Amino acid sequence: MAATNPKYRLLQPAAFHVRTDTEWQETFQVLTFPEKWKERLLPLLSRDEDTDQRSIPIWSLNAALVALVPDIVTAATKATINENAPWLYSSTIVDTTALFTIITAWIRTLSPDPNLIEQALTHLTADDLAWNRTPVDFTELVTNMPAPNHSADGTLFQLLPHVIAGKLTAPGVVHQHIMRNDPDELVQNSSQFLRCPTERGAEVMSWTPHGLPKRPFSFFLKITAELQPFSTEPMVHITPGVRRWCHKPNPLLSAERGHTVYMLPSVPWLPGISTSRSFLAATINSRITTDGGERTYTAGWNSRLDRILTELGCMERMPRPDILRDNPALTLDREQDAVALVFRNGMYRFNHPATPGTSLAERVPLLEWTEDVLADHLTLTEPYERSERIILPGLRALAKNTHADNQDPVVVLRKAIADAIGPVLGVDIFFDTRSTLDYARRELASLLGIDVPSATADDGTPTTITTEQLTIQLTVRPCGVLTADLQPDPAIKNRQDRLRTSVEARATEIAHVLEPVPYPTIALVEIPGKKHYERARRPLDPKFAVKFGLGRLGRLSQCVTKAELAQPNSGKDQPKSDPSREKLRQCWADLIRQLGVRTSPLPAPGAGGTIANPPAYLAVWVIRQNKQRHWGATRQVPVAVLISPDGARIQACAPDVPWAPLHQAQLRISSAHMISNQRRDAADITRFVERVLREAAAVYPDTVLLTDAHNLRTGWTYLLHHNFKPDHLGFGPTIRHIRGYPGLRHVRVRRGTDNEVPHGFAFNETEESSTYDGLWIGRNDRTFLSTGDKPVSASKAARYASKITTFLNRKKQLKEPSPGAYVWNARPCEITAAATQENDDPQDWAVLVHELRWATTNYNYATANPWPLRVAEKIGEYVLPVELLDEITDQAAESSEGPC
Repeated sequence: MAATNPKYRLLQPAAFHVRTDTEWQETFQVLTFPEKWKERLLPLLSRDEDTDQRSIPIWSLNAALVALVPDIVTAATKATINENAPWLYSSTIVDTTALFTIITAWIRTLSPDPNLIEQALTHLTADDLAWNRTPVDFTELVTNMPAPNHSADGTLFQLLPHVIAGKLTAPGVVHQHIMRNDPDELVQNSSQFLRCPTERGAEVMSWTPHGLPKRPFSFFLKITAELQPFSTEPMVHITPGVRRWCHKPNPLLSAERGHTVYMLPSVPWLPGISTSRSFLAATINSRITTDGGERTYTAGWNSRLDRILTELGCMERMPRPDILRDNPALTLDREQDAVALVFRNGMYRFNHPATPGTSLAERVPLLEWTEDVLADHLTLTEPYERSERIILPGLRALAKNTHADNQDPVVVLRKAIADAIGPVLGVDIFFDTRSTLDYARRELASLLGIDVPSATADDGTPTTITTEQLTIQLTVRPCGVLTADLQPDPAIKNRQDRLRTSVEARATEIAHVLEPVPYPTIALVEIPGKKHYERARRPLDPKFAVKFGLGRLGRLSQCVTKAELAQPNSGKDQPKSDPSREKLRQCWADLIRQLGVRTSPLPAPGAGGTIANPPAYLAVWVIRQNKQRHWGATRQVPVAVLISPDGARIQACAPDVPWAPLHQAQLRISSAHMISNQRRDAADITRFVERVLREAAAVYPDTVLLTDAHNLRTGWTYLLHHNFKPDHLGFGPTIRHIRGYPGLRHVRVRRGTDNEVPHGFAFNETEESSTYDGLWIGRNDRTFLSTGDKPVSASKAARYASKITTFLNRKKQLKEPSPGAYVWNARPCEITAAATQENDDPQDWAVLVHELRWATTNYNYATANPWPLRVAEKIGEYVLPVELLDEITDQAAESSEGPC
């Protein structure tokens, strides 16, 4: 079926081809981590069973280098025995004596035992460090890229972005800002870019900041080299963004997560180190000192860097974090000796006066400027055409909760709940404030079309509410012990074990005051917001413990913060919506989602395509705790979700948890795997994927497998580029053609994480648009870009509002630059029809998965992942509090004296 005539038929990705018709050679200096050092340093590292016993983590050394040595490229985060991989790249030779001084200071932070340190240092010398001059021919590397199923040389992907950054920051290269569609092309402002460190690819940033002194911000360009599926040609992705600067005294600093500081010194901080026009970077944290029982907050460098700088004796020459905190605007206007603290939300009790993001008024000119500057070596890729096909007709209408047969929505919902879970639904409300309880009652009544008496007992006595389709057992209680602070045991040294123990203790306390329920039950729990658990109170947050403890008793749960009463605006128009009402409505809708309820079946594929039979949907997701700055993830739980072709039956499973309806499976998976120490490698994950595939095929003859590349590829390594083959599936060393799996298709999704998927904008003959949706046909018949529609929350986003030049608004009125204008840009995700059966059209399957982004019933706009993957991802909320664990780990790491 064809779509209606779209306004925008073309999309311009911010992606470039590398020209192969001209010579492009550069010379680099390359340094490897000395092999003889590795055995000497290993004894300094205290090990746990998670770590690689043959490698030395050097991320903290790299962090010190980018804080002290400009224009250095770190290519490895670990030094592995018998692996002679490049460690550092530089366009010039950096004095090895100066480098050795930094390395020695770093080594002295690895162990509390000075004897071990001195013993190791006696075997290391600066002469062990030797730069090797290495010519790099980018034209040859691009021309001779290996076949897609072979590993490519990482040199190209590491160095190409840095060379491009160098060309964008060359002296005299300046971007001039001109008002959009100005016939006179008057220059209103300019941006000169400087290089700055980044973990992946390269980055350039405009300096000095725009918007000084009240709304300081800089533009930045993220540059990476990427490969598209089944292609050997590297593409360069360049994505613009906005970096906002702290400019008011005493921003709130976190003790848990570092705050990035960029520095531009005019003189080196160490002998033997040269200066350049590029930024250095480091992180600072909040420091807490106690004097006479009174706490004082100040700022300091990341604890490992702080110790390295102290060992080097250059602390006095470095910028002082406490002065930066007290007056972050002090040097923002300087071209040299500048120190700038990056703003992020929450650092002030007010919103930053400059908004994040770049509108079309900046994005399009920046792309055109980079195209012009890099024309000798890069060419902009061809625009993508919009697919006009529709596979699931009417799905968008379902997303907006419209019903073609004019049925009462509350009757439809009650019947859908009964179909999913049975005739009885338990509903628990745990409240702390009367306003939240009142909102919760009203929105529950509105959602289910029932009468919830305001006089409902609040002592847990059930109130039975009967409808023709569903019986509701409602209880109301004060939160009580549920939401009290957790009590971590300080005697337990392992942070994850300490959290698990406190969660288990809370679950036991909950079991003492609540009984298990005999029917599926959803629980809404009022809980203090995250700000109540900042800094040292972060490990006391009971949110995950509440979810786990209620889950043990058969209750699915959702936490909500206090619902504030809407205040009338005297003399003004009343607000169009009540934020508290919207919040409670979404909470109830999410609880219904957790039950596995669809109010309307998925439409059958329309006529005219190659999808003859509606497929079932199998999504695999890995719930993973990534250890910060660690090269592997061992604590991981794979889960699978299987959805019937009409979307009405949703099942899930995990290791040691067989297939069960979603509302049951989530609780069983939580019970079996909560903050688990179970360690699974790639072989374990691969076996799980193969098993659930075979089990799904035994139930549904036509099934489409959906995977997320970022989430699954380290576990199922077949998804990695050099293993990935069209119309094949691979499990371990065995790769088979898809015809060996009759009825199965595989569609892989890759989101815009780490710049792997290019951003862009849609356009027609007269204008551009950043608020577009559609599936855009890529450079081969397998790969597509999917963009979603603008959500209601972005309704005020301005398409052409400029942060830096005058502009015309929608009414064609001339406006002054507006750094505070709200900006929204569609975030594309890549959809690859990786494996299809004979006589299939891959585009049909890509369109199908694209449309599933609108299939989540409690959203009326596109979600980041297609619906089956989103269902699988959400199971993780019952298994692993990833954000909480990372923040607790970061907090402890900043105060730890142990090894990295």
